[in-house]
Amino acid sequence: MKKTTIFLSMFLLIFLSISTQAQFLDPNFGDNGIVELDASSDEKRIIDVAVQSDDKILVLSSEQFSGTYFLILTRLNPDGSVDLEPSFDVLDNAFFLNQHFTNGQIEILADGSIMIATNINEGNNNLHLSKFLADGTPDTSFGFNQRYTKTVNNFGNLTSSALLEDGIIYGIERGNDRIGVGKIKFDGDIDRDFGDNGFFIDQFFQQDIRQFNRTVNQLSVTENEEIILTGYDFRASLNIFSQTPKAFKLDTQGELINSFNGNPAFFNGFKDTKIDAAGNIFYLLADYSVIKVNADFTLDADFEANYKTPFFLGDNPAGSTNLKIENNGFITIYGIVFNQDLYSYQIAPNGTMNPNFGEDIQSVIQFDQYDAISNINTQVNGQSDGKTIFTFTASPGDTEFEQNELVLIRLQGEDPTSIEEKTFNLIDASNNTVITEIADGGVYTINSLKDDSLNIELDTKGDTTFNSYKVELRGPVQSFRVENKLPVAIFGDINGNYFGKSLIEGSYTLRVTPYTEVSAKGASGEPLVITFEIIDSAPRINEFVLIDTESGATIGNIEQNSSFSLDLSKEYNIIATASTGTSSAVLTVEGNNFNEPRVENQAPFTAFGDYQGVFKGGVFTPGVYSITVTPYAQAVANGVEGLTKTNTFTMVDSNENELLIIPNPVRDGEVRIEILKNASIAFKTYEIIDPMGRLIQSGSVDIAPTQEEFRIDVFNNNFDAGMYYLKIENKMYPFIK
Repeated sequence: MKKTTIFLSMFLLIFLSISTQAQFLDPNFGDNGIVELDASSDEKRIIDVAVQSDDKILVLSSEQFSGTYFLILTRLNPDGSVDLEPSFDVLDNAFFLNQHFTNGQIEILADGSIMIATNINEGNNNLHLSKFLADGTPDTSFGFNQRYTKTVNNFGNLTSSALLEDGIIYGIERGNDRIGVGKIKFDGDIDRDFGDNGFFIDQFFQQDIRQFNRTVNQLSVTENEEIILTGYDFRASLNIFSQTPKAFKLDTQGELINSFNGNPAFFNGFKDTKIDAAGNIFYLLADYSVIKVNADFTLDADFEANYKTPFFLGDNPAGSTNLKIENNGFITIYGIVFNQDLYSYQIAPNGTMNPNFGEDIQSVIQFDQYDAISNINTQVNGQSDGKTIFTFTASPGDTEFEQNELVLIRLQGEDPTSIEEKTFNLIDASNNTVITEIADGGVYTINSLKDDSLNIELDTKGDTTFNSYKVELRGPVQSFRVENKLPVAIFGDINGNYFGKSLIEGSYTLRVTPYTEVSAKGASGEPLVITFEIIDSAPRINEFVLIDTESGATIGNIEQNSSFSLDLSKEYNIIATASTGTSSAVLTVEGNNFNEPRVENQAPFTAFGDYQGVFKGGVFTPGVYSITVTPYAQAVANGVEGLTKTNTFTMVDSNENELLIIPNPVRDGEVRIEILKNASIAFKTYEIIDPMGRLIQSGSVDIAPTQEEFRIDVFNNNFDAGMYYLKIENKMYPFIK
């Protein structure tokens, strides 16, 4: 398969005029505001654009070469240059579909990973998902056989998407001209708890009227965590055509709350739709006017005159027309006309035209180097300065280029915005009170025995500029979420009642990025980043580590019910790692010849002692053991007593045993036995007995000379959970159910 090569070419834009600085090309993007991507293929267009938290731009484009359709994910730096990080090699991020696709969406998840959704046009609207890590490498944990892709059959024709805390919702179009919403979990499976088995589908159908098509214009999640889906019916009956606006409001479980059906005579066709954070809907109509529908699905009678705001789109209105909701609530209208002029207007929140916008209320930018512009798509890139990205396919005109180009244009927008007054506070979630303010670089001491229900809030001091906040907490405890309403709680809340977690000792970095629209959409403000350290004053045991005393090497962690096959002629020791608030510990190993407690007054806390870094050891025999440790705040097991931690484990002698039970504890109703030495194994009988010596089950297994393992079904007799022994030729092999 030949991979399509993408390279970046930039050129000096020559334009006839620019009005005042209401709208102008961003000089810090590409070459004077323009970037061209030349993919050197037969057909090409940009499908979607998204912006990461570091302001790098993801571009999903389609290519067609020799009958094969490619989807290519390219990443640009904030200045428009191609990101040359090796992990984001655009050649490695090209994947192909042997069928044509109809649409595509990029969603950036809270942890920075990238989900791409496209339709494969095989007649049944299958949804094709591909997932990449934040650095651009394929997520091999996603999909089947480490291919980082997954296909969901019969999902629907993809039209839009939005991000929820536990998944992604997609606007879809189904057969029989029905629109709806489907939800995909982050693992790529349909969320069957959403709506009706994963979907909300508009069931409206009016008899005697033929339905040609329904187009979903917008899908959004409001600040009240409600889903808004907009679209329209395109109908024809007796040569009379009409377009009826429709909208649906759902809760996050996919249940219908409200619906809207507009008057087709009043709305008169559609160009674009946008939804603000409060759930208000703005329709851009074919007669070049804007109508506002309130969040309660009533027409806004106070929006300009007769509900409509008209505007003029040049002398040759024909091209694409789009809306953008700005940070300050104003609505900007963009339109490209036949002569390649880019017109823009701005409407105030009450529907009146902004008289201070551009020159004579309009801004015009001309592109005279192109013969034609097509596949126009307005993208609000979500960067901290509120800039706007336009994408289109352009014919080269009189320039040096010999074929169509994929073009990204960035317009300079509002000044960068930030939360001027803010504090981060450590919250006691048990009573919703502030413990202390968290400062950048601060060190904070907690007692995990008492402070076991903590949260962190961002207090914006009443600033409501932004409508959502993306939270990224990294450290021993992590949290990745999007908060769509105040307060901004790092672990979540319900109406100010905070959810609590324990903060484990260690270093943390907290990054909160504000956005003008809900679900981390729209323009982003300046990210707020702090680092801090948590010290736990409470005595606490973290983990148990098995040590080879001869070499001092770590064998592994002793997890609950873990098993080790070792040379038991050697000696071993156990280290209990603890918090800094632990000054002493009482350690007891029980099993076979061990049962004496030992007091350790300094780290490392060992079961059999150590001296100046040299570990002493204990001699284990085959069997089941437990390690129990109680930490204390003062020496000699005095002061505050921490929580006792106990783990059970099994020791198997690799020198004597011919068999090893893996895994242990056993699962799925069978014991799997690995043959360590098979030279003497032929025909074996076995018994399973409990710790009281009672026979539970017996049988025989026929083992071939070269066989490496065999299995025994052990749960036909309804075994209780607990310890059992597999007895073969007078040798006992312990296992746990």
